[in-house]
Amino acid sequence: MLPNNNFFTLNQEELVDLKIYQVGSERCEPNKSYGPIKRNHYLFHYIYQGKGHFEYTNAKGEVISADLTENCGFLCSPDQVCTYIADKDDPWVYAWVELDGIHVSRYFANAGLTYDFAVFRLNNKQYEKVIKDTLFSITQSYNHSTLQFLSYIYTLLDALEQGASNKRTNLLRQRNDDYVRNAILFIEHNYKRDITIKDVADFCLLNQTYLGRIFKSATQKGIKEFLIDYRLTKSTDLLRDTNLSINEVAADVGYTNQLHFSKSFKHKYQMTPTSWRNIHHVV
Repeated sequence: MLPNNNFFTLNQEELVDLKIYQVGSERCEPNKSYGPIKRNHYLFHYIYQGKGHFEYTNAKGEVISADLTENCGFLCSPDQVCTYIADKDDPWVYAWVELDGIHVSRYFANAGLTYDFAVFRLNNKQYEKVIKDTLFSITQSYNHSTLQFLSYIYTLLDALEQGASNKRTNLLRQRNDDYVRNAILFIEHNYKRDITIKDVADFCLLNQTYLGRIFKSATQKGIKEFLIDYRLTKSTDLLRDTNLSINEVAADVGYTNQLHFSKSFKHKYQMTPTSWRNIHHVV
């Protein structure tokens, strides 16, 4: 079953781990193109049928090209230049989801999708129906609850991971995933403390350099950057839902210096913590 043209956006600002910004599907006209364009979030397309061409710029600034067909997909990461064009004779039909959140990059990395490797190819055909049926359910109705949408998205991400897997790389990836998962768990449980990258590596019983490399490969962020983003994301919960002072918020998420907190917050959100609270405060 092929999806009809459809598109809608969702407002799920209360979510942290995974946010769904938009979903949709399209039967593209011949030569219909998008880009070159940069996205604000992670935008994944999956091809039901037809063909097209995808180009993206990797971390080295190189332009990577791929001709894609049924059961392929492509990921546009935040701030990555991407262009995609439907074939002139057999234009593709695809569905897409736009996601973000603390763990989203790792979920896509588990399926082999990163900033440098943005093309998905289905290696395990038994997951074709799960992927297509899940995307159809997501994109053809907007009457789902938030939890229903999330359940569909997690089903999709799992099917992409299983569908992309092969025996040769699975064991190494699983081992590295365990290390990264442990590092993230350590950060989630200790972000309020004055922790260092060495503390994270020691907890994982790994060399800092090796952990840093596999962590960035899985999340597209360094450990320090991930820790900062996690603290700032948690700070928005406190700014929105409590009456704590800015200094108290900073201290509660692991900053010993309010000025450092405010500077980091403004860099990420383009406004001060006070300005953000004035817009979003619900207490």
